[in-house]
Amino acid sequence: MSRSRSSSFSLSVRRLAFSVLALGGVLSTQMLACGNVGDDSYVPLNVTALNQQDLDNAPFCVGTCRPDYGSQKIACYADDGLEFFPVDVLNGNSGTITGFYAYNDGTADFMQAGPDPYPRTAIVTNDPSSTGVTNYEPMAVPVNDRCTPDGQPGGADNVQHLRGGIFYEWGGGMGRRLTNFVTAATPPCLPVGAGPNDPAYCPDPDPRIESVADLPQNSTLRTDFYGMVADLRGWEGISFWARQGPNNTGGIRVYVGDRQLDEDIAFLEQNAGLEPMCRRAKECGCRNHRPCTPDTIVRDGVARVELSCWDPALGDIPPSQLQAQGAPGAAFVNPYDICGDFLCDAINPAWTIPDPLFSTPAATPPGTASCLLYKLTNDLEEYYCYDPKKPESFPPDQPQRCGDGWEKGVTLSTDWQFYTIPFTELRQEGYGQEFSYLDLSAITLVRFTWTQGWVDVWLDDVRFYRHPGFGR
Repeated sequence: MSRSRSSSFSLSVRRLAFSVLALGGVLSTQMLACGNVGDDSYVPLNVTALNQQDLDNAPFCVGTCRPDYGSQKIACYADDGLEFFPVDVLNGNSGTITGFYAYNDGTADFMQAGPDPYPRTAIVTNDPSSTGVTNYEPMAVPVNDRCTPDGQPGGADNVQHLRGGIFYEWGGGMGRRLTNFVTAATPPCLPVGAGPNDPAYCPDPDPRIESVADLPQNSTLRTDFYGMVADLRGWEGISFWARQGPNNTGGIRVYVGDRQLDEDIAFLEQNAGLEPMCRRAKECGCRNHRPCTPDTIVRDGVARVELSCWDPALGDIPPSQLQAQGAPGAAFVNPYDICGDFLCDAINPAWTIPDPLFSTPAATPPGTASCLLYKLTNDLEEYYCYDPKKPESFPPDQPQRCGDGWEKGVTLSTDWQFYTIPFTELRQEGYGQEFSYLDLSAITLVRFTWTQGWVDVWLDDVRFYRHPGFGR
């Protein structure tokens, strides 16, 4: 399918500005009260710490709970001369971090996004059965240490802020699926195959999807698949502004996923009768070294037994007691991870239904799996959702698993910095199914992941970029 790959996008124009900042304005170094930025003794004049709500909420603050006074310098001109995709992956201009979610290895005491202290008193989620803090579409955090519209330092902005820890295993991540991403662009995409002159970022027909899309049971397959991919062959890489808090220790990686290794694509393909390009697994045990313990939770006036990772013998407060302690009328947020068969039946957040490969007979619609111990070929044993009589549900070994995205590590500073990561510099880590190339014709998601340690990351203006003339 031929198409024009030329589009006109405005260039960002900002003036050079590199100076020492304080929240709300510009300070000279002579005005600092004492110490230097990064020193324990550093205290700017008359400035409230950005993380004051967390400091007041100890022990749910990062590391040693050092105060964070924001970026002290910023090069506002750093993104001059670049073209950006017409839709941002992330910005907080609307007051909400649209489409962003967060997840982790279950070993941390807390993880929190947005301006509120942990735990949030209410959450926004498309999963009514969820009992955990989802950090889905958190509120943006207002700051005054970014750039003004005319390129001066000290401007107000709404940004993403996520913090938590301490993470002991593989860490966690935050990101966005590109569902409806290109339909929000101007001009929008036409239906696949409707015309040769639709914008270059619209996906081409996919041979695997087209081979089964006309079967009666796959009536929504085209809409589901093409609605979550973007063609980025005309773009150079991903860019973003970021900084870290003074207690951040977790290494940060930029992660891009494509249709080959995406679990949600594998879900679609498997349910459409295709052999997926990678295989999925669903762990259902407790990674925080707690037992999977039942408790009766009341939701919308209905009591039901829910399983989550807590231990009364260790003094953990039962979820139902936490519910009683919550504010009247507030949505209950269970701070413990769900587990066991209850987790097997949790709604798939991408498709808002239980996953038929992993759900139990009690689910709607019912499945045949349950939470059982499973030994992989490397002799490691974990609890997974699977059916011993259904081999396709067996947990795959690591070399066949989905999720090993294309990544690159970045080093953050306590000052806002602008980063550009070319797609050509991204590499798989080797913990899952490996592929020979990143399929830029069908990009499905963007994430920022971290490893072990404490995480305290500020993020803004995540965009796909290119230099003028790239790919033309």
